Amino acid sequence: MKAFFFGWILAGTAGSVLAQSSDRDLQTVIMLQDSRAGAVSFYPYLKSGKPEVAERALLALANLQDPAAISRIVPLADHPEPAVRKAAAFAFAQTGDSSVADLLTDLVLTEEIPDVRSEWARAAGRCLPRSESEALLDTLEATGDAGSAAEILVRLSVRAVVSDSILMSALRLCSHPEPTSSWKALYALNRFKKPDTSWWPLISARHTILSASPSAQVRMAWAAVTGGSGDARILPALQVWFASEPDPMVRSTLIRSASRLPEDSAQTRSQILISAMTDPVPMVQAAAQTALTGLPQESLPADRISAALKSRLSQVKTPLAKPDIDWMVLSARLNLPWHQPLVSSLATHSNPLLKAQYAVLLAAPGSKESLPALRQLLEAPETPVKTLAATALLEILKKAGLPPDSAGHEVKSLIFSRDMALISIGSEALGDPAFQYAGYAADLIKALDGLDPVTDTEAIQAVLNTLGPVKAEKVDSVFGAFSVSSEKVLSVLAINWIRKRSGAGFTVESLDAEPVTPGIPVAPGSSDLKKKQWIEFQTSKGTILVELLVQDAPVTCSKLAGLVQKGYYNGLYFHRLVPNFVIQGGDPRGDGWGGPGFAMRSEFAPVRYDHEGVVGMASAGKDTEGSQFFIVHSATPHLDGRYTIWGRVVSGLPVVPMLDIGDQILRAVVLDSLPVQQEKAKKGKSVKQ
Repeated sequence: MKAFFFGWILAGTAGSVLAQSSDRDLQTVIMLQDSRAGAVSFYPYLKSGKPEVAERALLALANLQDPAAISRIVPLADHPEPAVRKAAAFAFAQTGDSSVADLLTDLVLTEEIPDVRSEWARAAGRCLPRSESEALLDTLEATGDAGSAAEILVRLSVRAVVSDSILMSALRLCSHPEPTSSWKALYALNRFKKPDTSWWPLISARHTILSASPSAQVRMAWAAVTGGSGDARILPALQVWFASEPDPMVRSTLIRSASRLPEDSAQTRSQILISAMTDPVPMVQAAAQTALTGLPQESLPADRISAALKSRLSQVKTPLAKPDIDWMVLSARLNLPWHQPLVSSLATHSNPLLKAQYAVLLAAPGSKESLPALRQLLEAPETPVKTLAATALLEILKKAGLPPDSAGHEVKSLIFSRDMALISIGSEALGDPAFQYAGYAADLIKALDGLDPVTDTEAIQAVLNTLGPVKAEKVDSVFGAFSVSSEKVLSVLAINWIRKRSGAGFTVESLDAEPVTPGIPVAPGSSDLKKKQWIEFQTSKGTILVELLVQDAPVTCSKLAGLVQKGYYNGLYFHRLVPNFVIQGGDPRGDGWGGPGFAMRSEFAPVRYDHEGVVGMASAGKDTEGSQFFIVHSATPHLDGRYTIWGRVVSGLPVVPMLDIGDQILRAVVLDSLPVQQEKAKKGKSVKQ
């Protein structure tokens, strides 16, 4: 098996990735990582006299996230080459092992290269226990190292490790003159669980300074913090700020923060949300619609909302855009009539992703009268329409309170649909007793027969999670089989369920067995890469140029470039928008469940989601990446080390917040060099940053 696998590697995807490098050891480490080799395979390369080989071996160990490798990583912590030390720091961070707390503390305090010291700080924030973190933060504050302190605070906030001392460290750093330290401290402060609102008076006086910061990241982070204050008295200031704020990401954050605050007597919160109905950026409108939908209906000023929706929807022109549809859905949810004249335009929309929103509109009032129309949509030829129709159908059935055997008939049709999305939706519904008809577990086991572990991972995960609490011998056998799946995300899930079920005396002989690693077919669409290469996405809203981070994610870049060269992305849609978080696309199905027919391995490296325009791979768990990618709207440190980063937008950044669900990738091309105009734009953006 191993000989076959290595032969595939040399002839297949990974072998072409570093065509620009003549170093066989470097190529071999990358190929071993792509084949998901164990930690032992990389140990010899840690001793290489070539820094780039040792660095790559450390990154491979970081991807394995195996604490057992710590003793092998430690000797490289003082390697003379900064890049190797940085990779060692990242490897420590990925393990999250607290046994190296003392070493990490020393390394943060003694590292002289700022870039590397920041990586040691990240590792410290990921690994140090609370008390050691407090002591290190105090030392860094005393020595004036705000950058390292802020980085540690970010990582502690992601781990939800907080104390009064840590909270005060964040408060003191919030208005630091260095923007990066300031926004990171604010980011951490927003995420920390705070025992009460006693912290807010300590920082509220800084609103004037922070809301007017030249840095959009600082303003955005401060906007997020205000939402957790619980103080409605800040709403008038947020309203003034929203009206003058030029950055759409900041405006989106202000919308979310306003919605988290209690309404004041002047209904300022509602005024802020209503004013966003006509914002020129779709993402801001989406944030407002989400906020209004999430608020209790009785808390909204009915007359004011109705008048605003009437005005907004009376201005709509066909074809409907996604923001128009969002406001139609809110109108339907509030049982208002203003969406009615536009319903036929939505039901016949030429864009399949926007036509699918008709199902959402039908479900909005929550009435059983919509069930026949939703059942018809399940027969639609467009995949996104069927997927949203299934979700809407089950939502209404649950509200209707029908007996399980009656509602279960609908679910049964989903799990035997042979469509991975519908199987997933049906399986998740069966986790609710309201849908658990007689014999549902046996039907779920049958549904597994037609699913592929590589391409249907998410559907299998949904089935296994629903079967998990079911006590039956046949279910035991299912988990035993998946405990040795070649797809690690499935084997880990199965083993975890086996352990949960072991209280009932259930054991599996294969529990401690190594997962089988069969030869994986060569992924279609691989490409030889150069050290500098770009992908240009020509979208319906404008052109975006993404620089490939070949050194950080070589195999991912190779496979994506190959897909682009085959025209895979041409005509695909952006199918997911989370305001001020991500816009996501690259799914051939258009509903978020599709992929290219093969799975990529995760490639984690010491690059970060630390600013807007970073491009990452969507996944259903480690090593399940396909063709779906996302572009972040803002810094999202909680994604670091969890989702492969393969690119960054270097031109066309203003296009990103304009993208919405239903916007299209008209054409994608790989560029080996930049046209003069783009090169100038790229350099200009780099200087500006």
